[in-house]
Amino acid sequence: MEKSVGQLTEADELFCHQTTETFANVATSDPAWTERAYGCVIAKDDGFALHWGLGKYVNRNVMDGFAGIAIGRTQRNVRFSRRLAPRPMDMAVGPFRLEVVEPLKATRAILEPTEHQPISFDITQRVIDRPWQEDRSVVTRGYRTVQEDMRYVLCTEATGWVEVEGRRIAIEAPGGFGFRDHSWGIKQNTGPASPETPDRGRMPVGLQYRLIWSPCVLTLPDGQPYRLHMFCWETHSARGSQIVNESKIFAPGPSGGVQHVRETRFDLRYDPATREPLGGHMLLVLRDGSERPIHIEIAGQSRVCLGMGLYNGYGGHYHGEARGALHVEGDMLPDTGDPAACEAVHQLRDILIRVSDPVTGGTGWGILNTEITGAWPDLGLQDANWR
Repeated sequence: MEKSVGQLTEADELFCHQTTETFANVATSDPAWTERAYGCVIAKDDGFALHWGLGKYVNRNVMDGFAGIAIGRTQRNVRFSRRLAPRPMDMAVGPFRLEVVEPLKATRAILEPTEHQPISFDITQRVIDRPWQEDRSVVTRGYRTVQEDMRYVLCTEATGWVEVEGRRIAIEAPGGFGFRDHSWGIKQNTGPASPETPDRGRMPVGLQYRLIWSPCVLTLPDGQPYRLHMFCWETHSARGSQIVNESKIFAPGPSGGVQHVRETRFDLRYDPATREPLGGHMLLVLRDGSERPIHIEIAGQSRVCLGMGLYNGYGGHYHGEARGALHVEGDMLPDTGDPAACEAVHQLRDILIRVSDPVTGGTGWGILNTEITGAWPDLGLQDANWR
């Protein structure tokens, strides 16, 4: 009987192996195994918001992604998918490609023009400060682990251009603020819908849930930059409560320490019709008991809805779904703030914010992502379970 070994790829020429296997295979046969990169750039003058994503699903033989540009509340997206084989190392699908200019320092994302939507771009994102890693995430449902992944995050400035309906907008640093991340592992909401996952874009009825995810860069009065990563989610139901807190404050400088946050307290306002955040405050309680209030102001109307890139599904399709040898499609939503459209595009939105830290006098920029479901009477939110 012939022994089974993984296919050789270009990556096997590198001195990066950690197991007795080739890079063509991953550590599990779970079809939900995913490796994904995501990037976002929003103009500080509110001229546009842009996002892109690229995912690799080795056990599904799929690579897919999306790219979108929003001017105000009008968002245009192009989505693309291809068979992974025989080009598993190419970080490209159809009109889109991602280039690593300098590892952990700069990437270049390019969307070529297509007939599907009148958008294209060529964006280089350069890292403002060193990357940080989130804790490994593990989620179980019933008897199965449905998520076990890790992620690193980098705040960036951007240069390049975007084009919408023939109008080109040049971007010069520091005019575009954003972030990019890279994650891998077993992820939820991958592959086509099934009888076991009839509606992935909702939380259980009667459950209170809220989340904030927000990478920020602030500058002290003496000109030194420092980073803040607010990440907290909580659920409350008749079965009990669960709170996960990973907020951190990173001291200035390349070797600065990390202040871990013991508790993240919400004081955000939300639009009752769309559940969009309207600004407010977050109170970070450090391990020594000291408190750091963080003020959040929405910086503009241009934002991108991640749902149009298939996060939590869109139009009946999900990340990692096999769509053939090559599939490209696009669409436009005139008003992502229309309450009638919000359930389809979900709550995750990249929103540019101004942030201030009165304890240090630091001010700066961040990207805000939130979700909130269930009834929150003190916030004027009636019971609703769409994410």
